[in-house]
Amino acid sequence: MPFTVNIALLDIPDDILVKMATVSLDPFSNLGPHTHYTLEISIILSGKGEYRVGDRVYPVGPGDMVLFNNTEMHGMWNTSPEPLVNLALEFEPRFIWSNPTYSFDLAFLAVFFDRNQKFRHKLDRDNPVFPSIQRQFQDIRSEFEKQLPHYEVIIKAKLLALLADLLRYYDITNTAPVSGGALSHHDGMNQVLNYISDHYNEPISLRILADLVHMNESYFCRVFRASNGISPKEYIVKMRIASAAQQLKSTSLSVLEIAETCGFNSVSTFTAAFKRITGKTPTQYRENPLD
Repeated sequence: MPFTVNIALLDIPDDILVKMATVSLDPFSNLGPHTHYTLEISIILSGKGEYRVGDRVYPVGPGDMVLFNNTEMHGMWNTSPEPLVNLALEFEPRFIWSNPTYSFDLAFLAVFFDRNQKFRHKLDRDNPVFPSIQRQFQDIRSEFEKQLPHYEVIIKAKLLALLADLLRYYDITNTAPVSGGALSHHDGMNQVLNYISDHYNEPISLRILADLVHMNESYFCRVFRASNGISPKEYIVKMRIASAAQQLKSTSLSVLEIAETCGFNSVSTFTAAFKRITGKTPTQYRENPLD
């Protein structure tokens, strides 16, 4: 295998909504273009290579950091004769906003949701804020590894501090709450996301989700996107693809069986969605997930 994925740091309850994992790429191998429903902040632990986001290429080495939202196709390439080791922190947006200070916390996600053409995914190590960002990241790693009492609370506090540093780094000062009343519905939005998590392999209509929070469909879509960065439909599809990818790697189920267990009504629909999100067909992914 040209890669190793280690999630030993992440043996934590699912409801924490955040995880950390190391990925080690063998010389001249790659983790091809992909996306997911989580937000990502990563640091290179050792080796040299590059990240690719669309037509942008970012050379990386030890200590470099990158970040991606849940709509961006991105991949990691090892361009050297040594292993390239990356530590990735992934979290759902609601890990930040699912508490009583929702209107305040949602502003911290501006660095992921409010992008312009000049946005650079790789952090500049010469920026005076960079050392603090790196330190917060390493503190989060330490909490994952030790898992002392109440480590989940400390992880969230550290992540909020890291996101505040990112706002400073990108000089984002306008962090007023989004319009549309989204901020008064965090309990309802949690209910929606929990429903999707429990029923993603079943037919889920926009009407069903909107009814859960007593909204009309148009308003619900605005609230959902403001809170999660993507539409309800795309969130469901990405959750289904994440489950399918795991089954392709860990089971001998056929592509048809996996498509059905993940809520797709046909293999063709499943294959098209899978290729759009991962960059390869289910069969190609099963043969080599990170080629």
